[in-house]
Amino acid sequence: MARMVSNARRRVVTTLVALVIGWLGWLVVSTNTHTQDELARESRQLIQEYSPDCDGKTMRPGDNCIAWGRGSDAVRGTYEERMQRFSDANQPEDLARGDRRWRWAGYVLFGIAALLLLAVIRRLYVVLRAPAARRALAANHSWVYVRSDPMGASNARLPAYVQAEPAARDIVTGHRNAVSFQLFSYLRAGREEQQACLVTMPVAVPRMVVIPGAEVPFSADTGPEARALLAGRLGIKPKDYSVPGFAADGNRLVRARAPQASPARLEKFVDETVELSRRLVTALATEQVAAEQTRIDDSRRVPAYTSPPAPAPSPLGVTEPRAPITARVVCTVIGAAISWGGISLFPAGHPVWGTIVSLIGALFLLGGLAWILSTVRVRRGRPRFAAARSATFHRRDADLITRLGLPILDAGSAAAAYLVSGQHNSRDFHVFEYADKGGAPGTAFAVRHPTAGLPLLSLRALGDRRKDSSEQGRLLLTDQVITRLDEVKAGTFFAAGDWIVGKNDNVVALTTENTLSRLDSLARAAEILAEARRQAGG
Repeated sequence: MARMVSNARRRVVTTLVALVIGWLGWLVVSTNTHTQDELARESRQLIQEYSPDCDGKTMRPGDNCIAWGRGSDAVRGTYEERMQRFSDANQPEDLARGDRRWRWAGYVLFGIAALLLLAVIRRLYVVLRAPAARRALAANHSWVYVRSDPMGASNARLPAYVQAEPAARDIVTGHRNAVSFQLFSYLRAGREEQQACLVTMPVAVPRMVVIPGAEVPFSADTGPEARALLAGRLGIKPKDYSVPGFAADGNRLVRARAPQASPARLEKFVDETVELSRRLVTALATEQVAAEQTRIDDSRRVPAYTSPPAPAPSPLGVTEPRAPITARVVCTVIGAAISWGGISLFPAGHPVWGTIVSLIGALFLLGGLAWILSTVRVRRGRPRFAAARSATFHRRDADLITRLGLPILDAGSAAAAYLVSGQHNSRDFHVFEYADKGGAPGTAFAVRHPTAGLPLLSLRALGDRRKDSSEQGRLLLTDQVITRLDEVKAGTFFAAGDWIVGKNDNVVALTTENTLSRLDSLARAAEILAEARRQAGG
């Protein structure tokens, strides 16, 4: 139900925005469409009502205006010359030319609205057609169709960063070329519906995740042997979008993509996934044979030196390419389009509507620009922040929030993006981006608490400041402790287990100085809580 409400809300909002932009386009076109008689009448009226002025004073027949400097050509000349210039510039043909320019502006707004509506209609068509397409596919091949499975997505072992809910819908199960598969829909992080194909392979493979188009096309938890297998046997290279993205672990391989509404395309997607699993199994067998032959050859020769041990795999999770900023750009473009439509209403004689629409567009535009600024600041600033403090930077960690035990963030997935991990004033910390269950982005700061096993604490700025705290947490957050926390500007934070976590409530990302200040405040808050816990005998 949450999935349906979230997707429906997104489509309704997009439709309303498209209708507003389309209405602005219609208003611009309708107010700038005139017949030849109307243009001639408007031209005569403009010429009759025009009175040239010079330095703020109305000119009369026989007057001469003398002016110098920039823009003086427009006001210089006699009364008769000024009148003639205005008359020449406001003939019906000139007014018709101006109308055409405004109508093109309206047509552009129409086009933007049409594209948004087409995107909504196409997405709605695919979502509505998906169950029927799956049933038809299952019927054509005598496969099994199931409407839903509460734990289907979790059982498929999808990468943690793409899965928002454990349920799977519209599931087709069967065999293709003697390979068992399962085709289903699931809800990914950001509340977007995706389709996935899970294939069961005859042999087990090491953990591996391939990310197409990335500078490093493998996840951080893909081991060196798996990377060598993927690069050497399957030809997976950096920045190569022709390679399909997939995740494999044990005897399971899964691919995900946007939903499809055609049985033929669904069948092709299944065939591609089955073929990919066959190639992977063949590559693994070939690699094992080659490794065994190398071991036999090495055993027959005396080694010249002892090879150093391979480095341990990174403890972090999946490293992804940068997420696109499409939503931010769309918000900015929509704001600019609405503002443009509002401004166009002023010369059309609708100043009140023009002001209202322009303000709405300005809000969209400023919000989109602030969003883009925040994204750019995070993407460029986090690696520099990490390098300046000898910290570790990872573009994405698949399960940091779960691994650190931070469900108090109420995040939509366990993934953390643009992660900086290190020590500040001898205290472990993490700074990262995450998405809540509604898909809204946020910044979190996690500082290790000096004592383990901290009860669930929640300190808010307004209302019931101890809300969401456990019973032990409420006893620990006495009025005296809260006063001391306010003195160190701890702000809104949560604490549980080994970590105290704060959020960034600003519109844009914090600067380096503000980030360090926030970490200092949380570290001092951790010390205050540790002292309060010792005094309470906890």
